[in-house]
Parts: sequence; structure tokens; C-alpha cells
Amino acid sequence: MGRPKVLPKRRRSPFQRAMKILSRLVISPKQQLLMIQIGRRIVVVGDAGGQMSPLSEITDSDEAAALVAQLADEKSHQSSKDSALCSSHRSKL
Repeated sequence: MGRPKVLPKRRRSPFQRAMKILSRLVISPKQQLLMIQIGRRIVVVGDAGGQMSPLSEITDSDEAAALVAQLADEKSHQSSKDSALCSSHRSKL
């Protein structure tokens, strides 16, 4: 048997490192809201079946930092809930 192929790590372009999707809210199968961080700014974008439109922009650095921290906190709470749920199910098996 041959050695398994190892895929090289994909390098992210500087633009990809500067842009990050912070949150996504699905409204319907073809509609969603995205909260995207671009540098120090946060842009709320509506995606309606492939047509994207900026809806709001948060440029105040304090407000943006508070929002990023809140989203990170919510994500960590959700992760710990998910872990507890998985542990609970494993113990029942």
C-alpha cells in the first residue's frame, strides 16, 4: 500500500486574513444576514439568493470591539453547551 497523500495547507491571502464572517443568521432558505469584520469595521450584509447588499456599517472601534467580544462569548457558551450535550448522550450509550 502506498503512503496516504497529504494535501498542502492552503495559504490564505492577505484579503482573507483581513476579512472574517462573525455571525450568520438564516432568515429563510434563500435569505440570510451576515455580520462581516473587515479590518476594524463591521458590516451587516443581506444575502438574498446570491444578491448581497450592505445594510449597516459599524465603524466605531469601541462598539465593534464590544460586539466581537459579545459574539465570542456567545460562541464559547454554545460550545460548552454542545460539549455537555455530547457527553450526556455518550454516557447514555
